[in-house]
Amino acid sequence: MKRGLISGIPFFDRVMLFILCACGLFYVGMAWTPSHFAQTLALLGYEPKDWGLVFGQARPIRSDDYLVATALIRNVVANHFDTIDHVSPYHESFRSFVASPLLDWSLLFRPQFWGFYVLPPAYALSLSFFVSSASLLTGVTVALRRFGASSVVSVLVALMLLYSQLLQVWWTQRATDVAFSPWPFLILLSNWRWFIRIPAIAYATAVWLLGEFYPPSLIAIGFAWVVLLISFARVEFVRPQAAAKLGGGLLGIALGAAIVGFYFRDIIPVMAATVYPGQRLSSGGGVPWQMLLSHLLPHFATVYYEPTLPGLNECEVGVVGTYLPLAILCFTDHRSLVQWISRNKAAMSIWLAGLALMLAWMCLPIPAMAGKLFLWDRVPPLRMLWGFGLALTLGSGVVASQVEWRYSPMRALIAANAVVASWLVSKLLFVDAAAANGATPAVVVLRYSAWELIAVALLAAVAVLAAAKPRWLSSHVREIVLGAVAAEVFLIFGMFNPIESAHAIFTEKKSPFLDAMDTLARANPRGWTATPGVFGESLNAFGVPAINNVQFLPDEAFFADVFKGAAQNELNLTFNRYAHIVPSFEAAIRSPQADVALIPIFDVATPLAVSPADVVAARSVAGRVDAFQVDAAVNGKYRVVMIGWAPFHGITADQSISVGYAAGKLEGVRAIRLPRIDVGAALKDASLNVSGFAIEAYATPLSGKPGKTDFQVVARDAGGSMVIDNH
Repeated sequence: MKRGLISGIPFFDRVMLFILCACGLFYVGMAWTPSHFAQTLALLGYEPKDWGLVFGQARPIRSDDYLVATALIRNVVANHFDTIDHVSPYHESFRSFVASPLLDWSLLFRPQFWGFYVLPPAYALSLSFFVSSASLLTGVTVALRRFGASSVVSVLVALMLLYSQLLQVWWTQRATDVAFSPWPFLILLSNWRWFIRIPAIAYATAVWLLGEFYPPSLIAIGFAWVVLLISFARVEFVRPQAAAKLGGGLLGIALGAAIVGFYFRDIIPVMAATVYPGQRLSSGGGVPWQMLLSHLLPHFATVYYEPTLPGLNECEVGVVGTYLPLAILCFTDHRSLVQWISRNKAAMSIWLAGLALMLAWMCLPIPAMAGKLFLWDRVPPLRMLWGFGLALTLGSGVVASQVEWRYSPMRALIAANAVVASWLVSKLLFVDAAAANGATPAVVVLRYSAWELIAVALLAAVAVLAAAKPRWLSSHVREIVLGAVAAEVFLIFGMFNPIESAHAIFTEKKSPFLDAMDTLARANPRGWTATPGVFGESLNAFGVPAINNVQFLPDEAFFADVFKGAAQNELNLTFNRYAHIVPSFEAAIRSPQADVALIPIFDVATPLAVSPADVVAARSVAGRVDAFQVDAAVNGKYRVVMIGWAPFHGITADQSISVGYAAGKLEGVRAIRLPRIDVGAALKDASLNVSGFAIEAYATPLSGKPGKTDFQVVARDAGGSMVIDNH
């Protein structure tokens, strides 16, 4: 009688498969995501009840998620999976290095997005996140078992990796970079026939690279897997058929890379020629030593999630830090550990050499030219943390599984003291130095970071278990201690991302702000609108044709047509880059940082009729000038910007603004309309939601510098004229 498919699977694997499927059905059935998109919904004026937050908080630092990656997916869905954005003023292609569920042939190599074609989008997005988690857990577990680790240890180390700080802070944007990475290398180790193995490697490679094509992390992760394979699976490459197997594997990887290269064949040359990121070459060095130490003491460079190091944010400070190395040092039988190292000198030498090379790139001022051998000149040292953390964690998992473990109260006390000591030293010596010249009281820092001592509580729980069940614990000390390490990682860093309902992400309900932006777009002869600030893909994703957008590929021709007076070198430096397009009240285009392009809002926003006028006697006063800005004089002429609101109910053709200036000569006046949801809400009149204005004028004063009260702004419509309050 034939054995069934399930009966051929080992019992442990069946249990884990059942748990994984049950978790997936529940998670996707609830349409949950780890997205921080609630930040976008708040930005767009939705009430907190509409944000969809189930647990945790959406963090402002994850703008690459809620303004770019997730907003892009919503935008693609809204455009019915077409490759062109039909809402955006740029009508740009969605095809870029940022993955989305486009209906083109790349979909064959993006299984995480297949759900969008059979499920409602909320469930499909939830499924895409779960696919990444399941791929990482199963891929790393299988890899560790191939390297000689036990099943239980493999699962626990996979969980540590999944919930480590680095992966969690970047999960909603770069999950697939690591989640899909094991499979090309696992298929390489398989015994499949060559005509199956080579196409399978090619397919898995294409899936991995197309998941999120971000070369810095992909290169670092790929190098780490090569180090791990040579260290712990080298026996596979010394057999008689190894040469053919390795050659076939390299051919499959090359074919997969070729598929990706062909898909991006017209994009790669464009991006390679950009100011950012194409011309960014990296040299070695610069990663703070505190971050490197955090691989062993995972909270050494942070207070909870916040960095203690200047110049870094919650994401940039992330490492794959766990107490796994500390657990190995404290709870393994040291004689067994030495004997294992002696028996596996080659594996340890290769593994440590690989770690040392990555460590050197992160620490030493190695020239970019020297990094070209491994393509590391394209890997900023902070991005090498992806490869280093992966290799360190998985290699430590192999060691942990193959040596004997011992528990004693003294060992537990040493581990607990190490945790407490690192907590005290890192918080008392480094936080104060980094926090406002030591203004933060030490007691506040310690109280705020006390949750990091959960490891001590877990060690105490192990001690209680040891007292109650000493014989049982002595035979399961490895699994119990590693379970505690995994629990600590989950309880600390696993709480970084919220649980948010994807139904909120794909809501069809419009907020007052979005309605106002729609109204402004319809009133603009060019059919688009603009508002100050960074909105990423979000406005276009909600159907508003906004200049505020993300340019994944440069579109200099569009901006050259809008800013006809700009020099070619200015256009190139500002727009030849991946960038958030941000309308501002500045006078000229410029790029203040690598991924931001500022543009003058008066050139792109919905115009409002305006003219200079004589100052008139005060009449009824309404509206207000809220903000007043004067730029430095050029040849005696000052640029003045006034921002406020007028008593305009809706938008009509007879509305206009006049500006009087009694203290000198006024010229070059123009005005634009802006949304003012705050005014509509305060006066309980939704027709005032589009009552905002901004005026740009050039003034030559008779003497001194123009002041706010020197100007008189008058609003006119069918009902008459009213002076705007500017005091």
